[in-house]
Amino acid sequence: MVTSCDQEPLFWDIANEYPPIVPYIKGHPSQIVKMGTTLYITNSTTYKYEITASNVNWESMRPQPPGKTKALAAAGSTLYALSQNGTKIWAFNGSGWSDFYTANNMVNIFGAGTCIFVGIQTGDIGSHEDISRDYAILVLNSAGSELDRIPDTGLLRGAVFPTNSIYYVGTQGGGVYSGSNPAALEYRSAFHSTILGMTQYGAYAYAISPRNIQYSNNGTAATPINDNDNFTGAVSAWTDGTNHLLLAGIQSYSQYGNGYREIELSSAGIPQGDFNNPGEAHPSSVKIGSQYISAITKRAINFFYVMDTPSASVPAADDGDADYSAPKRPVIFASTIKDGLWSYRTRKGRAQWNGEDNSAF
Repeated sequence: MVTSCDQEPLFWDIANEYPPIVPYIKGHPSQIVKMGTTLYITNSTTYKYEITASNVNWESMRPQPPGKTKALAAAGSTLYALSQNGTKIWAFNGSGWSDFYTANNMVNIFGAGTCIFVGIQTGDIGSHEDISRDYAILVLNSAGSELDRIPDTGLLRGAVFPTNSIYYVGTQGGGVYSGSNPAALEYRSAFHSTILGMTQYGAYAYAISPRNIQYSNNGTAATPINDNDNFTGAVSAWTDGTNHLLLAGIQSYSQYGNGYREIELSSAGIPQGDFNNPGEAHPSSVKIGSQYISAITKRAINFFYVMDTPSASVPAADDGDADYSAPKRPVIFASTIKDGLWSYRTRKGRAQWNGEDNSAF
C-alpha cells in the first residue's frame, strides 16, 4: 500500500462531524445473509433489504419466521431461520415458511454451497476442560437430511465455499474442517484451534482467530497474516471492482479502540503488505480516516456485510457525495455487538460511518 493523499484536515472533519444516528435495527443484530437480490438480518425480528440503486430502507420481513429468530443462513435459493430457543430451523422459499429441521440445543447456523451447517451444544458448557467436547456440527442438505455429524468440534463460527469448490468450517475450540465432500469433512491441523469467523474471496478462504488471520486455497495448508490486534471475528472481503481489501473487526477496552482494520488483497485474493486503519493508506474502504476514527471505532463489530461492486443496480457508498474519487466504494453494513446495525454510505452529501436509519442520502 502507499500513503493516501485523500485526507481532509482534521479540524475541518471535526467541525463537520455528524452526531451519531440511532439505528433502525437495534441491539445485537445477526449476520446479514443474501438470497437472490435481497439481504436479510435478524435481532429476533427479521428484516429485509431489497438491493436496488435507489433503495436505502430496511423493512420488517413479511411473513416473519414462526416465533422469534436467533440466526439466519442462506444456501441456494432458500433462506433459513433458527428459532430463538434453538429447537427449529425454518425454510423460506420466497413466499412462505416451512418446517425444515428439528433438534435440541441448536446454537447457530451457516450456509455454504448447497449445505446448512448447524452448531449444536452437546454438553454443559464448562464441564470439560477441552471446550470442543461441548459442541458438534450437523451437516444438512437442502432437503433437511443429515449428511454428517461431526462430534467434539467446538462452537461453530463460520462456513464458506470458495470458487474452487472446497468447503471450510471454522470452530471456536476445534479449529477448521475442510474438504470437497460435505459429508466427509476432515480436521486440518494447519489452522488455529480458535476460529472466530470466516469469509471467502475467489478461491481463497480466510479464517480469523484472536490474534491473526490464516488463508488457504487448497483446504489443507494455511498461511498466516500476523497482527497484534484483538480480532472480534467480523471479517469480509471488499472490492470496488479495481481494488481489493480484507476487513477485520477489532475490539479493545479503550473508547476508540474498536472498529476494524484492513489489508490489501491481490486480484486473486492474496494479502499484500500490512494491516492499516481505514483511511490511512490507498486503497481504503473509507474516504476520510478521521471520520472513521470518530464514529465506528467506538463500536465493536460482530459481522460485516459488504455490498457487491457498485453498478447501475447496486448503490455505492459515494452516491450523492459531490467529492468522490472513482471507482466508487461499496456500501458496508456492520452488525455491532450492542449498538445495532451501522453502515458506511453517503448521508447529507457526505460518505460516512453512522447508524443505519433508513434515511441515507
